[in-house]
Amino acid sequence: MSISVLYSATVANDAGGGAGESVSVSVNVPFTRGTTPPAFVTPASGPLVAGYAAVLVNPSQPCMWNVTDQSPQGFTVTLTPSSGVTLEAGTFSVTVLG
Repeated sequence: MSISVLYSATVANDAGGGAGESVSVSVNVPFTRGTTPPAFVTPASGPLVAGYAAVLVNPSQPCMWNVTDQSPQGFTVTLTPSSGVTLEAGTFSVTVLG
């Protein structure tokens, strides 16, 4: 079985609303219908193959992260700071493996 990188990007996140509050960001994988998609794209379902293996997140600040709502079109990343810490506006890198 081989693993390949299906998608990689840097994504912006807003600042948290207060100490300990999480920030959720929807990550939509870009795809323009009518163009020739990369090999992993199935135009009927969206840019990511169903059941991709893993989503790796590397935030620009110390926090925990969680990925939910995975679909062929994208997913949601939630960043959660340590107790008493407020997230700053920043970025995180995301890599999807399949």
